[in-house]
Amino acid sequence: MTDNTTDADPVTDNTYQKKTTRRIGDPDAFVVDDATTTTDVGTMNQHTDVVIRPCKCGNTEQELSTISQCSRCTEKCCPKCRITLSRRIRCPDCAEQEFHLTKAVFIALYRLDVHEHGGTDLLEQVEHTAAVTLIEHNYIQIEAAVEEDGTLAVDADNPLSVAGKEALHVGEQLYNDDEDVARLKQELIIQQVANNGR
Repeated sequence: MTDNTTDADPVTDNTYQKKTTRRIGDPDAFVVDDATTTTDVGTMNQHTDVVIRPCKCGNTEQELSTISQCSRCTEKCCPKCRITLSRRIRCPDCAEQEFHLTKAVFIALYRLDVHEHGGTDLLEQVEHTAAVTLIEHNYIQIEAAVEEDGTLAVDADNPLSVAGKEALHVGEQLYNDDEDVARLKQELIIQQVANNGR
């Protein structure tokens, strides 16, 4: 639903300005754009300037039909930055907060998902807070646990829980363009190819 709020004010005796603010959804929803239409009463010529309110990510190149609203903070999300979950949309900030998804946590989830964990010390692979997050938020299977010697004992075929898989999905969207993550993925692919060749 688009709500148009319009105000008309005389600028001079012969010129009027009409300001229109478009919102999507409730009257308290985010503003999509502001338009100012100037009309010369004598000639009836009109000129409209439209200023698109940028998304939180800074993107202003967006069509009205592609704009979404974060279901947590109600801010505007464009197709470039929105995080799509089952039946809900999150902006990057809310997704990162909700899933406690720092880059280190995502990297740990990704390593586990590609089974790059066998017998290694999880706390040496990722920062300690990431390992704690994996356990505290049930991102790894209940059978998985950090042993006394610091190694991660996981179900080798299915290390991530349902919550962990959802967090991984969110992380893929959040860190898709991150150079460090891209480099890590490339290194793991090369390592897997080398291991399969043995």
